[in-house]
Amino acid sequence: MEIGFGNGEHLIYQAFEKKEINFVGCEVFQNGVASTCYNIHKHEMENIKIFQGDIRILFNFLPKATIERFYVLFPDPWPKKKHHMRRLLNEENIENICFSLKRGGKVCIATDIIDYKNQIIGLFEKMKIFRRLKFNPMTKNYRWFLNKNTKYEDKAIKEGRTPFYLVYAKS
Repeated sequence: MEIGFGNGEHLIYQAFEKKEINFVGCEVFQNGVASTCYNIHKHEMENIKIFQGDIRILFNFLPKATIERFYVLFPDPWPKKKHHMRRLLNEENIENICFSLKRGGKVCIATDIIDYKNQIIGLFEKMKIFRRLKFNPMTKNYRWFLNKNTKYEDKAIKEGRTPFYLVYAKS
């Protein structure tokens, strides 16, 4: 499952490369959903399902321990301190991810905002059920992340920001 798939480039690429796996994408913005749906139809892909809306709604319908992997790639950082409570990766949403994630499942996260990265690390450390996989977070680990950049990843690099890559496994 990819939460906030934007224009769907990562989701489509994953599903195209791994046709034997089913993918779910969740996105609030209509243009991204429309673009992704067009590409799914154009490439006659049958292993992707799309949910247009807020992930907090979808969490209410996800069965326990059914998702093998969650991707949260370059979520809106809400940089102003007064808006930090709007960040996608907060305690409540991480608990919902944990509920739906299979034992041994992974949460793959990428961000280019240092304070958001630090907040994410702190939140996951509080939840003893997750352990962080050990690799340099400033180096993209191709076991968990595609060798294809997302639009926001390219934008961060072009603007001189370093992406951070984090992977957490559920015990």
